[in-house]
Amino acid sequence: MENEKKNEIVSLGNEGVFDGKIEWPEDEEIIRRVELERSNAIDYRAPFVNDWHENENLLYCRKRKTLSKRSNVMLPLAAGYEDVLLSRLRTPITVIFEGVESGDTRKAQKVTSLFEFETAVTREDWEFKDVMTKKLAIVSGRGINKIYAEYPYRHRLDPVDHYDFWIDPLVNGMNLESARYLGQDNIIISKPQLEKNKSYDQEKVKELLGLFPDNNAPAPDDENSDKGNRLFVQGATLQNFTQSGEASYVFTEAYTQINGIRAYVLYNRDKKVIIKKTELENITGFLKDEKQAFYPYESWAYYPDLFNFWSIAPLTRVREMFYLRNVSLNQVFDAGESKTRPMRAFDPKTFPDASKLIYNPDALIATAGGRDPSKGIYTFEGTSINAPASIDWILESLTNKITGLNSGATANETSTQKVGIYYGNMQELEKRMTLFELSYNRFHLRLAQKYLSFAKDRLDKVEAIKILGTNGVEYEDITQEDLVDFDINITGGVSKVNEDTLSKKAKADALAQLAMSQIVNQKVRVELALGIVGFNKDEIKRLLDSSIVDQNQLTRADEDIQKILLKKKFRKYLKADIQYMKRIFDYVYDHDLSKEDEDKLLKYIEEIQPVVVRNVYLRAKQELLQKQIEMSMSGKPGPAPDSPAATGAKNAMPVPPEDVATAGAQTMQQAETVPSLIQEQY
Repeated sequence: MENEKKNEIVSLGNEGVFDGKIEWPEDEEIIRRVELERSNAIDYRAPFVNDWHENENLLYCRKRKTLSKRSNVMLPLAAGYEDVLLSRLRTPITVIFEGVESGDTRKAQKVTSLFEFETAVTREDWEFKDVMTKKLAIVSGRGINKIYAEYPYRHRLDPVDHYDFWIDPLVNGMNLESARYLGQDNIIISKPQLEKNKSYDQEKVKELLGLFPDNNAPAPDDENSDKGNRLFVQGATLQNFTQSGEASYVFTEAYTQINGIRAYVLYNRDKKVIIKKTELENITGFLKDEKQAFYPYESWAYYPDLFNFWSIAPLTRVREMFYLRNVSLNQVFDAGESKTRPMRAFDPKTFPDASKLIYNPDALIATAGGRDPSKGIYTFEGTSINAPASIDWILESLTNKITGLNSGATANETSTQKVGIYYGNMQELEKRMTLFELSYNRFHLRLAQKYLSFAKDRLDKVEAIKILGTNGVEYEDITQEDLVDFDINITGGVSKVNEDTLSKKAKADALAQLAMSQIVNQKVRVELALGIVGFNKDEIKRLLDSSIVDQNQLTRADEDIQKILLKKKFRKYLKADIQYMKRIFDYVYDHDLSKEDEDKLLKYIEEIQPVVVRNVYLRAKQELLQKQIEMSMSGKPGPAPDSPAATGAKNAMPVPPEDVATAGAQTMQQAETVPSLIQEQY
């Protein structure tokens, strides 16, 4: 089985055929069982789907029907609520692997670096996917992700639409591993993918393609329109637009149990054809101390419920408040309309033609002779109402209390009051999101466990993955020997941000009070203050260093270090000075490099030293000449004729072109005494 996994490039569910542990029923029986489980899950989910639709209608401003000639304005209150909630919950979780044994510390650093590299924006971009999952979950209450790996090894993480996901109604709301079955609809696979993937039963693939006219892809399935609601409320639809240039087919992934063993089934629901079936352990594997292969899904909830997986969504809690606020607003509009365009009654004997009573500039209106026009028409005055405005304020206040989110300080409040309101809001949000954080943190813990399991299973034992970083910590070869058991530490989230914010405020206040104290080390105080406001250690060092730092020298040194370690060719930096060479030397001294890498860098230091010596010497001559020019222009006497300074200035004077070579040779001879000066820098 191990060899079979290594012989093909595969994705989730493509690790080969069943190895014989399960005594498989006939395909018809498997489909009957899976369809029964799916039907139970879909029927149980149905009431929650209706709730999701209501939330989407509100989020995308789908107006409810109203009486004719009544105002029907709908403000995007739900969209604003979504923006605020996402901004408060954006802070991602940090996953750190820690060694169980003292000798595993370096291995844990390697795995943590690998994890950071693979989840970064240039790879799987966990941060962005996390925000998009939170956005989906504001409507449904549930965030769902699928985690898997490809071979040659590459980690994958996919957000899953709650409309596509179905699960055992008896699963608890804490951990979906307690489910007896689950699945995902709308798995789209093209015809070439079906025919080229060796893990699919090709006889079944041919059978399936032959069941469609001319081997064309099926028409869109309108059996379940739940998923289309979010587009429908915006006036769009995917119907008749699902096909591309290559025919595509829709499949369902089902994870079920057969004879007590978790199994994976990939089938087409329309034609009832299974193209792949295998034990789940061939796709995922086992977590430590677990007897069942794990599902490639993980989930969290905003408001987890122990006995209900599909728990309430954030928008559901405030939906009626937003509807009521729109009603109140429209009542204000209707009241204003009754004042500006009131109803009127008229006497037809006074005004024979009622159409003339409609406002028209400079119009002439005929009246019956001898009748008073002022007595022939009556205006029904509208009534202004202030109650809806007051109700709107009350509803906004209630919404803030329910959610813990509000707009914060107003323009009339002082800066001190605004700061107090901000910290109060952060603490209130932390209290309100306790259940979310518990569910969310454990979700990441389980994801990290599954990530490590996939890495152990798929990371090649020979071909190593190199992690590069400017500080050298990530530059390591990671192999199967590094993938041992680790403890997993989860940090970040709302509580961590609030804790850090309050801690920073307390430290800043304390430093401000100690500003004039004579017993406090002022340099240390400044360092701490700079750290609190966000400066990193390198920036603080540059700010407090009295010497002039040429950032170009440091940047170029970092670039050349990487090129040397990667064995890339590059031109020597002809402007290199002491800072450049010292940067490389410090890198060798500060980092635990292999003997080979250390020798390469030290050899390069020897090679670049003559260039550094020449540049230091020429710069010293130029500075001395500049000082002599300044002194002569100011009228001050220069150095004595035979003094070292005068001799240096004389040597620094321009030389004729024919003497350049001679002067260059003399300069390099004189520069031989300079290395001792450079060595003193170390």
